Amino acid sequence: MDDYIVIVYHHRGLLVRNDDRILVYINGRVDELAKVDVDFVNLKDIEEMFKDYGYEKCDRMMWLKPDEPDLEHGLQPLCSDSDINSMCAAALDNGNRIHIYFDHCISVPYIISPAHSHDSEEDHGMFSHDEESDSYESA
Repeated sequence: MDDYIVIVYHHRGLLVRNDDRILVYINGRVDELAKVDVDFVNLKDIEEMFKDYGYEKCDRMMWLKPDEPDLEHGLQPLCSDSDINSMCAAALDNGNRIHIYFDHCISVPYIISPAHSHDSEEDHGMFSHDEESDSYESA
């Protein structure tokens, strides 16, 4: 008997910390793929499906462990065959559904005119650089 899973893609969003410092995925889209035979799920095809949505590059792919309470503890890297196997096993044990999150850069750069630049060495980036910083933007 063939085993199938449903892959749910979370894309076009951002992983950020909300006001309560909880990691959330905001402003994204959610697309559900048709059933996929687990024997044929592989990293290359997942990356190609990502490109089918119009993206050129994916900085990071992660899958969400179904038995974890939140993104902070549940997101797992998806970058090897071993990760694929773990993801598929978790899906089969939890209703045959798995959620994949994409952390991707913007393909078209945002140009700042010289009138908006500054000579100060002070950091005006969007990320906090304190000792508790984990590279996620705050919402």
